[in-house]
Amino acid sequence: METLGDFEDKRGVGPLIELARTHSNVDVRREAIETLGEILPQDTAATTLKQFLADRDPHVREEAVDTIAGIDNASGLSTLIDLARSDASLEIRVQAVEALGHASGRDEGNAADRTAIVQVLSTLATTDRDPDLQIEAAETLGEIGGAAAVAQLRKLAATHADEDVRVKAVEALGESGAPAAETADFLKSLAIADKSPEVQTKALETLSDLRGGAGIRALVDLARNHPSPSTRREALQRLLDSDHPDARALFERALKKTSDR
Repeated sequence: METLGDFEDKRGVGPLIELARTHSNVDVRREAIETLGEILPQDTAATTLKQFLADRDPHVREEAVDTIAGIDNASGLSTLIDLARSDASLEIRVQAVEALGHASGRDEGNAADRTAIVQVLSTLATTDRDPDLQIEAAETLGEIGGAAAVAQLRKLAATHADEDVRVKAVEALGESGAPAAETADFLKSLAIADKSPEVQTKALETLSDLRGGAGIRALVDLARNHPSPSTRREALQRLLDSDHPDARALFERALKKTSDR
């Protein structure tokens, strides 16, 4: 297959397509798809590769999505977006969402592509019919990072109707590379405003994991002032379990003030 891909006149394209379609060995079909991605003209590659999304094996379908994601032009990005939005297979849509995250980091200078990807993922996370895809879109926004993605994650964490999506958005915020102090302020407010125990717990967990101990002060405030006794206790426990050098002293101070009430 590698040799078929080496012909300068592209005479190996036809046999490779046939191998990718019909060979009985999954690894051979995957290798044929990967080789096609390397030798097909970039402006037509996505159209050719889409046919392999109907393969009976999930590993071959995954290879097809990944190979399309490797096409560094508007056609590859447009195909990924179409797959994420409307493919009949949830599996392929989830893989396309993941691939969009990788595509966003391929060319950081292409602000227009990053903007388009963030907009698509935000829409999917907000309005898609499948909760699993909404969660995957929120997670991918966290992997992309940047001001636009972080703004969308905060909106999802604060307003999404699905509790699981809010939880995932909180987790993704902690992994997004957003300014830690700003994230701490947001999560503190969210832990107070959101009535879901799961969202509160994820907010406390994320606060305790923020780099440089940026969430410690917010945990202390929550341990002192949160209206829920169970959340106050959990915040105290997070402080006790923290490895940050200031956490123990802050924990003891917060514990004393709480016990003095």
